[in-house]
Amino acid sequence: MSTMSIEKIAMKSRCIFEEHFHDERWRDRWWVESQGAVVGRTEAGITISNPQSGTSGGTTIWLRRRLPENVIVRVGARTHAPVEGNACNLNVVLHALEPDGAPVRPGRSGDYPELHVIPNLIVTFTGGSAPGWSRIRRNPGFRLVSEAACRAEPNRQYELDYVLNQGQIAVWINGECRHCWRDAQPLNGGYFGLRTWCSNVSFTAVRIGVPDGTSPLDPMLPEHEITPERTVAMMDDQSLTTLVSPEFSCKKDIASWAASS
Repeated sequence: MSTMSIEKIAMKSRCIFEEHFHDERWRDRWWVESQGAVVGRTEAGITISNPQSGTSGGTTIWLRRRLPENVIVRVGARTHAPVEGNACNLNVVLHALEPDGAPVRPGRSGDYPELHVIPNLIVTFTGGSAPGWSRIRRNPGFRLVSEAACRAEPNRQYELDYVLNQGQIAVWINGECRHCWRDAQPLNGGYFGLRTWCSNVSFTAVRIGVPDGTSPLDPMLPEHEITPERTVAMMDDQSLTTLVSPEFSCKKDIASWAASS
């Protein structure tokens, strides 16, 4: 699959969802879980602004529908200034479910380790003031399954493509295939989220396609209340430690996070 251009793959898909965040009713289609970042609609799309202090700023923006197992997701995104204290995180969560297989339950805090204990795939693309890379993590367990040497730079536009097909996941960044990995026990679809941490970024568009004949999206999840928590988390592949830190600073603590993303 990695030898085929993403454009040729996209042409073989049927669009089942498209979002440009043009209206204030976008929250009817998405829900936000955040540790203090400012999230809102701007001319650029949905913009997440890095909190100045007192929070780690982890944010997940969830689509209120379950995706099928075989799916193509295209995300338009933009990183913003400044460079200092800005990790330029452009991440996604794919095929998330609760441990019992139920739909993702709204109401989490936006804390990264909350995602490590439920089934999902996390694809990260980071840079800015942190070391840059792209990684795929398989959960539960936060297992690193693929890594690519690349970085997200401030003030850049990116097109990110994710293809999940019969257990294989391939990822393109601006038309270049960066990952191609096969899951021996693929997730049977699930929920999709846009994810960032300690970053000034915008998500400008989302397009979701499926091969012809794939079932359409499930119904929307209902509205809910969100209660953000101010929690900092640091995790490696073997252990999980959660630290409550009211004095957390993205600028000061971003290096500590680099090894755990």
